Amino acid sequence: MMNQLKSWLQEKKWIGSVWVRVFLFFLLGIVLYFLLWNHMIPRPLQVEKFEPSPSEIRSPVTVEDEEKTRELQQAAITAVQPVYQKKDSITENQMRRLNLFFDRVEQIRIEQGVTNSEKLEQLKQIMSGFSLAEQSYETLLFVDDKVLKEIRNVTTALVERIMEQGVQNYGASGQSQTMINDELSSLELSRQAKQLIEELTQSAVVPNIVYDAEATRELQALERSKVQPVMIQQNDVIVKQGQIIDDEVYRKLELAGLLKEKQSFWPRISLLLFIIFSMAFLYVFIRQSYPILLQDNRKLFMYVLLILLTVAILKVVSLGQHLGYQNAGFLAPVALGTMLIVLLLSNQLVVISALIFSMASGILFNPDQYGIPIDIQYALYAFAASVAGAYSLGRTRQRRYIVRAGLVSAATNVVMITALYMLTHATFPWREMGVSYAFGVSGGLLSAVLTIGFMPFFEGAFGILSTMKLIELSNPNHPLLRRLLTEAPGTYHHSIIVGNLAEAACEAIGADGLLARVGSYYHDVGKLNRPLYFIENQMNRENPHDRISPQLSKSIILAHPYDGVKLLKQYRIPKPICDIAEQHHGTSLLKYFYHKAKQESDEPVSETDYRYPGPKVQFKEVAVVEICDSVEAATRSMSHLTPEKLEKLVRNIVGDKLEDGQFDECDITLKELEIVTNTVCETLLGTFHSRIEYPDDKAQNQDTINEVKSS
Repeated sequence: MMNQLKSWLQEKKWIGSVWVRVFLFFLLGIVLYFLLWNHMIPRPLQVEKFEPSPSEIRSPVTVEDEEKTRELQQAAITAVQPVYQKKDSITENQMRRLNLFFDRVEQIRIEQGVTNSEKLEQLKQIMSGFSLAEQSYETLLFVDDKVLKEIRNVTTALVERIMEQGVQNYGASGQSQTMINDELSSLELSRQAKQLIEELTQSAVVPNIVYDAEATRELQALERSKVQPVMIQQNDVIVKQGQIIDDEVYRKLELAGLLKEKQSFWPRISLLLFIIFSMAFLYVFIRQSYPILLQDNRKLFMYVLLILLTVAILKVVSLGQHLGYQNAGFLAPVALGTMLIVLLLSNQLVVISALIFSMASGILFNPDQYGIPIDIQYALYAFAASVAGAYSLGRTRQRRYIVRAGLVSAATNVVMITALYMLTHATFPWREMGVSYAFGVSGGLLSAVLTIGFMPFFEGAFGILSTMKLIELSNPNHPLLRRLLTEAPGTYHHSIIVGNLAEAACEAIGADGLLARVGSYYHDVGKLNRPLYFIENQMNRENPHDRISPQLSKSIILAHPYDGVKLLKQYRIPKPICDIAEQHHGTSLLKYFYHKAKQESDEPVSETDYRYPGPKVQFKEVAVVEICDSVEAATRSMSHLTPEKLEKLVRNIVGDKLEDGQFDECDITLKELEIVTNTVCETLLGTFHSRIEYPDDKAQNQDTINEVKSS
């Protein structure tokens, strides 16, 4: 198992491994989670009842005050008057009962063989539901039939009229009694008859307006539904600084979740969901906008480290808020991450990275320690600062422009701070704004300083050839280039020309021209081991190859790419430059010494022994350097170079290398090779113009000489 793992690492299969890629995204998500999780959970408020509040406390959430709502609903229910309805069936029943009573009275009055006393007893029995005086029974029994009939008509009509108006209580009310009195006063009856009508009416009138429980409940429900819930709105002031925390205030604090000693797990889950979504979105964005990052896990690992480094620094700065610096978020060097990403990777990752940093800033620098821990102000501030710092770098190739980017970021910070104060303050607190401005400017400059400080670390750790590093390596004062200039000046001059040709050709096909130029400067440093064995350094001296065998010459010449790689590694030159030095001859044939060996040997000579071991070129920049290297060496040995001869020479060199299969492992196309050919020819015509004579130019030059002499 260990051997397999060792082999897997040595063969660098992990660079393109899907599982390593998944692990890196998981690592990024889980570390971000633990950097942010404690900022997502509101800290319980430490207050005591009947003590003054240490500060103004606002509600972190919008929540319903259910207790107050219930009190208002109960008050609304209590205020509802009971619902009563008139029952016509009661009126009808009473009228029917009254008529039956008078029918029975008439029957008793005409009964034969029954004494008056017995008839009175019968009347009392059927009148048990009526409250009549003793005299009224006698009136019923002995009154004239015509009078009885009138009593009946008046009583039934009066009872019906009174009950039609609705009766809520037993007995005649004030209005009912008035109706009775008015009616009796208009009658021409005896006092006893009127008394009987009054007693019968009062006894017959019963309540026909009764309580409706269902209708009352419906009305109460309607009134209850009209009560609006009592809400404690987010950011509402629950208690002012110095205000005594009474039972009501304490209840509201508890209701808003500010007194919970047991923290809820929901904020943790919400942060986890947010992280998962962010990682998924980041993966999709990279796959569509910068897929090369998913093809090389080394670059992806560096990108993950850049994000985590930036967020970790933001977290350290956020500790300043616990020391009483409420505006510490403006000091955060948030542009650090995006500036490093531009310099080390690509500006295509700036926006998505800025979004990550802005959300992290909104969480880390949220001043409301009791509320929802995402502050949109710091999020906007961080996004603007990081984007401004990154894009102000442009395509710069000098470190001094990093300082300029820091100044642009600082200026952006000042503008954003001003805008945020305008949004959140009615008047400007100038002293507080001054501190914020100082933090903002310091944050921008700190981003530049940290970028310059971290650049060498990432370049060295990941072998990254940033534009800054390439500029440094192209400096003629680099120790290795100084050695090349002093110990092998011919090779140095050759390398400079190859670099100029390669840069122009690479830029013409969209490749990295700066990498090709700097790689050309170092591609032949292996010749430093035996500089005089290479013709460009002999300077009219005797050629040492004339005294040694072709086999030994071959060994010296073939070794220089690999000697160069060893030397480059000693000077800690990044890998891409080493690759150019190792691959710039591919598996080309050393033709001169091969043919010389064949002439001097009677035995067959293997062509393979006189080929460079390789590898063949692997990327476009090396292919261009290989072409330019051969072209420069060939043009140096030619005299009377014309444009036609130059183009023919370049095309022959490119054609030979194509036919020899030197570009088989490189993704350079025939169209790009044609562009390289034309660009090399144009550049050489400019470089060697003094060595090219045109027929017309010779005549013109002679005329000029004659004019000078004559003058």
